[in-house]
Amino acid sequence: MSATTPPIFLLLAALSLSSAAPAQILINEVLPSNDTGLTDENGDRDDWIELYNAGSQEIGLSGYSLTDDLSQPRLFSFPAGTRIAAKGHLLVWADDEPLQGELHAPFRLRADGETVFLFGPDAVEADRMVFPPLGDDIAYGRFPDGAAATNCTETPTPLAPNAQRFGPGCGELRQPPRVVINEFMASNQSTITDEGGEFADWIELHNLASEPLDVSGFFVSDDPDTEPQKFELPAGTVIPAGGYLLLWADNDVLQGPLHTGFGLSANGESIGLFDRAEFQVQLIDVVTFGAQTADISEGRVPNGTGDFEPLPKPSPRKNNTPPTGWEAR
Repeated sequence: MSATTPPIFLLLAALSLSSAAPAQILINEVLPSNDTGLTDENGDRDDWIELYNAGSQEIGLSGYSLTDDLSQPRLFSFPAGTRIAAKGHLLVWADDEPLQGELHAPFRLRADGETVFLFGPDAVEADRMVFPPLGDDIAYGRFPDGAAATNCTETPTPLAPNAQRFGPGCGELRQPPRVVINEFMASNQSTITDEGGEFADWIELHNLASEPLDVSGFFVSDDPDTEPQKFELPAGTVIPAGGYLLLWADNDVLQGPLHTGFGLSANGESIGLFDRAEFQVQLIDVVTFGAQTADISEGRVPNGTGDFEPLPKPSPRKNNTPPTGWEAR
């Protein structure tokens, strides 16, 4: 995530995409403009990021990392021996002063809104917190601790359960998205052809709702942080209730309205799904993937809600089938 262009005001937290890191470790709360709140061990009122262990056992964070730049997933690595107790919290100071202590990250949070990512020991994304522009001493977090619903609050609660006291501009809780990136294939050699008979790479969207969803004006991009509006879904695009939409990622928009203006890299990259929002665009979902194998897709297991897994039996426009030997985590 190389956020060097004007800020993208991202408003929704999305689903965890880790395929190996424990899902219990979550980014639980952030404070990007600490004016009168908690001070660090040096007496400074710095920005902070709070993690929460939603599990029933203590978890070690050796090998985990935090970043606000996807091009540098190991921007801040947790020191060996760092642990979070069951149902416990851990605070990292986002002050760009790593020499001040082991839990001081080499980046600051942007008060005009951005995304913070948590990576697991396998370098796969484990969680993210997407927050909008926030005023001084306005935090953004999950309510209750560890939940999918998020919002801002005028009562920051570092190292304590989050309080649902909404500050200026804090409305109802923002719920998980109704549509997700459900499956993709970045090396389609012989799996499925488009209407022109070509083996193009593809991205599958899935409507989780029980009613049809109009996704006209949504955006899909393989550069979600610097160019989120790469491809706009055309007017009249509707995904049936519980249904699917296949986009051809072939960088050939002249072939049809569902052919994107970009291709997927078999060497690995990110795919982002966005909607228009009050400010500019809002992130709905994102997946970051590594090198791909020909004719093996990656999809959510369980279908629509789980982590991304390699699928030797790709399932475009259908429910994802768990790979052989897959067990729920």
